[in-house]
Amino acid sequence: MTALRRAVLVCLLAACGAPGPARSHGTVTRLPDVAGRHPNPRFEVREIPPTDTIWLEPDDRREDPGLRALLTSPSGADAVSFTGPASRDDALSGVDAAAPLPDGRLLVLDREASVVRIVSPDGRQVGRIGRPGRGPGDFFNPLSVAVDASGDVYVGDLLRRVQRFRPDGADFALDTVLPLSASPLGLCVFDSLLVVHGTDLTDPSVIQVYTTRGEPVRRFGAGYRSPAAAINWQFSRGRMACLPGNRIAWAAGAMPVVRVFTIGGRTVRLAVVADAHPSIVAELPNEGYKLEDTPDGRWDHVVSLAALPGGRILLQMGISNAESRKAGDDYARLISIVLPPDAGGSIERTTGGAQVAGMLGGRALFTVTDPSPGITWARR
Repeated sequence: MTALRRAVLVCLLAACGAPGPARSHGTVTRLPDVAGRHPNPRFEVREIPPTDTIWLEPDDRREDPGLRALLTSPSGADAVSFTGPASRDDALSGVDAAAPLPDGRLLVLDREASVVRIVSPDGRQVGRIGRPGRGPGDFFNPLSVAVDASGDVYVGDLLRRVQRFRPDGADFALDTVLPLSASPLGLCVFDSLLVVHGTDLTDPSVIQVYTTRGEPVRRFGAGYRSPAAAINWQFSRGRMACLPGNRIAWAAGAMPVVRVFTIGGRTVRLAVVADAHPSIVAELPNEGYKLEDTPDGRWDHVVSLAALPGGRILLQMGISNAESRKAGDDYARLISIVLPPDAGGSIERTTGGAQVAGMLGGRALFTVTDPSPGITWARR
């Protein structure tokens, strides 16, 4: 039996071949080729041709007051919180995604309840889209939601489909069901194109582009390449955010690396958090794999990726340890990093703030869990 081949994922993309220590504040450098320097030679570093790489060197001692104010959930009269009434059908089970409607209302995807809730600007639930089930208009483990310029709503679920709902007065009616080749973990709409983040066992691509009629256009991007399809699938699942200029930001959940693609599939930016602690994947000779913690037990993972006003990108990383995992918490600490619109410039960073579920008219929407599941945003 051959020895286990181990790959520390961010090390593959960054530290293993980095010329000297990581540099902060948007210093531009080239991604070095690490072929032959890592015990897993099958990882295709050369598949990523970025024009620049930003090494982000976290500094836990520094707090950016402006960023902290932006990302800290407001309280008191300056905020509203929606947790739903006492009714069993209307109570909010969780906030898994959010998207604004053109009229100022908000869509909140509640995966556990298998519905999309419609919330008024003052925080009242005023309607819902879908219901639990597998038929047309039903949701089976909904995963993502998006809204186009005309107000049509797209909802993806685990059954490898996106359902489009058109406005029908104050409500929405099912228009069509679009079959996909993978479950849509993330969605956005650019004009007549539907952009999907999804992975399957037959293709490691992380981004799929369809027409809004469901016709495949192209697939591109990869988080990990291995002969073991299960590894590609596991490490290509992540977060997607749609940026101005029809560009797509993507980060794998287990790898704190942000990539920006054009709609045509070209990688134009790569940002790496240099000293992150991802999980270790051990490839087994039978093309299986197992996950292992880093030696110090710390695990860093991506919990949010969002487009901020002005083309900035928000990356939020959850820092967990043995104690937080034993307690069932998603993370013990949250680190928020804002990348500038272009390479270079100042990188804003703070260890404060709250987890962002989405954006509403330039305002951050925050997922809250205590005392009950809810979402909070700043009132205009």
